[in-house]
This record gives sequence, structure tokens and C-alpha cells, in this order.
Amino acid sequence: MDRLRVLGIDPGTLKSGWAVVDAFPNALPKRIDSDCLVLGKSNTPIAVRLHQLHINLREVIAKYRPDVLAIESAFFGDNAQSALRIGEARGVVLMMAAEFDMVVDEIPPATVKRRIAGNGRATKEQVYLMTLQHLGCSEFKPSSEDESDAVAIALCYLLSLATAKATSNNSPKNNGKKPGSGGKLPLGSTFQ
Repeated sequence: MDRLRVLGIDPGTLKSGWAVVDAFPNALPKRIDSDCLVLGKSNTPIAVRLHQLHINLREVIAKYRPDVLAIESAFFGDNAQSALRIGEARGVVLMMAAEFDMVVDEIPPATVKRRIAGNGRATKEQVYLMTLQHLGCSEFKPSSEDESDAVAIALCYLLSLATAKATSNNSPKNNGKKPGSGGKLPLGSTFQ
């Protein structure tokens, strides 16, 4: 039985959510484990927190051996300092993915919401409830929003693969002419 294991990461420098989700052919995805890495307090030097992220993430990757890293892409809001810090955490995570030779997919926050909840402006509660439905479970009680977001990010990656496969398996309905893209969606593409 083929299995695809995805590590979803919601990066941060105070806390980073992580989730390991497995996909099997013809079955619902399954959350294997997830948690939130607490990296220190705001007065802890950033270098120390990033080093802690590196240590903790190495343990998670070594234990679960994921095939793919799905990470929330950079979001530039009104707070430049916050965006910079998240970028630093993302750098640590991306470095770890390269070290463990993992495929990387960077997914915008609005795409995660759209794929999981059907709305790019869905609330965290709506995304959480739809995540439970996609996983076919009701017992998942995340310890933090960061953990819940990481599960949604991993699941989002798997949903993009399912959509791409379904799209590529459809027969063309254009009088036998080949579609320009072959029906496959690039990883991380968004649905409008």
C-alpha cells in the first residue's frame, strides 16, 4: 500500500505548529500526530528561539520521516517586524526540508482556507470544523491555533493532489483537442 506522508508547518518564532498527515489511495487522509512547538518567550533572544525550532523540528522529521513539507507561505500584512520574524522561522524550516531532501510546497493562507473551507476568508473555527470533516474524525482537539493551522496546511497539500489527479483523469470535452496544461495543476496553485 502506497503512503504519502506530509508534514504541515505553521511557522512562527514564539510558537510553530506542526502536523503529520498520511494519505493512502482510496482512503481519507489520517492525522498521525501534531503539536505546537513553544520556542521561548518574547524576551528570549531570536537566535535562541530559531535554534530551538531547528532542534525540535529535526526531532519531528527524524521520528516521522515525511515525504513532503507543506508550509504556509509568507504573508505581508501591516506589521513588517512580524513578517520579518516569520520569514526567519520559515528559513529554518525550509533549510530543514533541504537537509532531509523533502519536497516543499509553499501555500498562501487564503489558499489553505479556500481548499479546506471553500472560502478564502473563512474563520479559523470554520477551517477547523472543515478539517475535521476532511479527516473524517471528531476527536482531534488541537492544543493551539498553530497546531490546528498546521493540520489544515498538510491537508490542503493533499487536497491539491486529489484535485489535480481528478482533473487530469477527466476526458477532454473539447472535440479531441489537447488542453494546454494537460489538466494538471502545478503544486501550490490557487483555485479562483
